[in-house]
This record gives sequence, C-alpha cells and structure tokens, in this order.
Amino acid sequence: NFPRFLGQAVDGGSNTYAARVEMEAAGWHIRLEGLGGQSRSYGALQHAGFGITHVGTIMKDDGSLLSLEEMERAMTVFGWWLSMLRGAYAYPCWWVGLGDDGQPVWTRHVQWNVDAWKGEWGLFPSGWAYAEHPEVLEELAGSLERTFSLMADEDWEEALMMTLHLYIVANTGRSTSDVIIAQAGLERLAHATIVLSGKLSEPGFGRLNAADRLQLAATMLGVPLGVPPELTELEKWAKAENILTAAEAVTRLRNGVAHPPRKTLTPAQKEQDARLRGDARDLSLSLLELGLLATIGYQGHIRDRVHGFLLRSLGQRT
Repeated sequence: NFPRFLGQAVDGGSNTYAARVEMEAAGWHIRLEGLGGQSRSYGALQHAGFGITHVGTIMKDDGSLLSLEEMERAMTVFGWWLSMLRGAYAYPCWWVGLGDDGQPVWTRHVQWNVDAWKGEWGLFPSGWAYAEHPEVLEELAGSLERTFSLMADEDWEEALMMTLHLYIVANTGRSTSDVIIAQAGLERLAHATIVLSGKLSEPGFGRLNAADRLQLAATMLGVPLGVPPELTELEKWAKAENILTAAEAVTRLRNGVAHPPRKTLTPAQKEQDARLRGDARDLSLSLLELGLLATIGYQGHIRDRVHGFLLRSLGQRT
C-alpha cells in the first residue's frame, strides 16, 4: 500500500518500466521497486483497500549474512520512514530471508500496521520527481541514514514512534479533532527537539507555553513560521486577530476546538468556521510534516499539502 513513483529502470522481462529506488544508508543496501502493471494494481486498491504494490531487498552493504534480530531492527526503521513519507502506516509485512545460494531459508509474516488505501496523499514525491530532479534520490538516502542514526537512541526512537502515530492518526482522519491530534504530535516533536538536544532542561521546557514550544522547535529545525497565504480563511483570521506566527495560530485554533465557546452561529458563520478549521488542520499537519522532514534531514521535493499536494522543493518554501 505504498504510492507509485517513476524512478530508476526495472527490467520486467517483456518490458522495462521506471519504478525503482535503490540506495545505501547506515550500512544497508536497500532497493524498493513497484510491481509491473501498476495501473491495474492501484485500480484494484480503490476497491480492496489492500494489496502488494512494491517488493524490495535489504542487505548489509558488505554482503555479510544477517540475523533475524538485525532484520527486524532494520525493518522497524525502514517501515517508520516509509510510513512517514506515505502519511499512513506502510510497514513491510512479508519477509523472506535468503542464504548464500540465493534460496529462501526462512519466511516471516509480521502483523505490523498497514493502513488501507484511500488514494495517493502524503509527502512521497511521486510522479516524475526522479527523472526531473535526480537529487531526490540522494536526499531520500540521506534522510534514511539520519533516521537510522536517530532511532539508535532509545529516547529518540520513542519520540519518533509516538510523533509518527499522532501524525498518521491526524492525517488519515477527516474531522475537526485532527487539529487536536496534530497539535499533540507537534508538542511531542517539540519536546524531543528542545530537550533531547539539550537546548532546555525538562523544567525549562515545562515553563514554556504551547505556542512558545512550537516556535522554538520550529526555529531550531528551520521550519517557516509564517501563515501561508494559500490558506486564505486562516490568513484573514490571523490578520484580524493580530496573530503573527503559525505556531500561535494553530495553538489558538486547537484551543478553540478543544474548548469551544458557547455561542450561536448563523449558517454563514458556520460555513466560515468550517473553512477556518479546515485551514487549521492543513497548517497543523504541514508544520508537523515539515518538522519531521527537518528532523531526519530531508531537503528534497515533497508533495506539498498547502499547495494542493503539488510537487515542490522544500528549498522553495518561504
């Protein structure tokens, strides 16, 4: 259940198609490639919800054999990385271990999370990204290397696992409560960014209010804090309320969802409020996505939520 992409060439026997990503990271050689006939596969996904869209190999870059424990550890990190880019759980679920002769010596079917297919949304730069922007592959490899490094630390692993879970729950939901869940993810990532880096102590972090925590973490990660003009309802509201940063905007709106004021709204006001909360959801998730990407050091192209999921380089964000 991973999005299709046009990458390096795959020899399919009777035909060749572009659907491979191959890279080295943290002592591992990893190859991920889409199966042939993907148009039919994704058409079936719309109805079934689940299917095998990609296969791959993972091996030590020195060619040595690996234990099941090493494989499980590598798959944990790789699955986190895939899920973060998809915006929904996409852990590899069927493993086959090969011996020196290339023959299967063990298989394992893991019951790890895989979310049902609901369309191609998420960060992964699908389409022509690789052909038009070959630097994407290097950025992907570098971000996976950084993910392996961070998750070697127990505290960082816990923080990233929890932040990913909150991000996915908010991203795959379709309700006003997504703003609350995304805010929880932002605060969890802010805690890791500020406290685990040693910028502030635990008591020091606790003395900051929610908006200031997000502001400091975003500054440390280099995440832009302006309210995007593409979110027209939110930008208009922020100007009227004299709100200058995205951190303050999402915190204020989260509080409004969690503790709604008692007032009667006209139909027009209800419609405007719904648009505002939709913009707040998009901004909260965008900040969380950009924060996660910055944490693992990815600076390549993404499908940008604020810009209608169009392909966009993080270097172009303002």
